[in-house]
Amino acid sequence: MGMSFVQLSSECRSLLDRIFVADVKQRITVEGIMQHPWYLHPLPSHYQSQLQHLDQVQAQKDAHIQSRRIDPVRAAVTALGIPLGTARVL
Repeated sequence: MGMSFVQLSSECRSLLDRIFVADVKQRITVEGIMQHPWYLHPLPSHYQSQLQHLDQVQAQKDAHIQSRRIDPVRAAVTALGIPLGTARVL
C-alpha cells in the first residue's frame, strides 16, 4: 500500500517544531503562534471562502442559541406562575 506525504513549508515546520516541545517553558505561546509568519500568511482563496462560510454558519448558530436564552429571574418568575410585567416593588 502506497503512502502519500504532504510537503510542509519551512515556515510550517518551524511552527510545528515550536508547538511540539515537551518543556512548557520552552513551548511557543498562543500569542507567539498568532505572530508566527506561517500563521500570518494568507490562506489560499478556496480555504478562505470555506472559512468565511463556516464563520457565517457559526454566527447563525450563535444567534439562535442567544435568542433561546432565558434570563434566570424571568424563568423563576414564570415558573412561579407570576405573569410578567406584574411584579411589585417591595
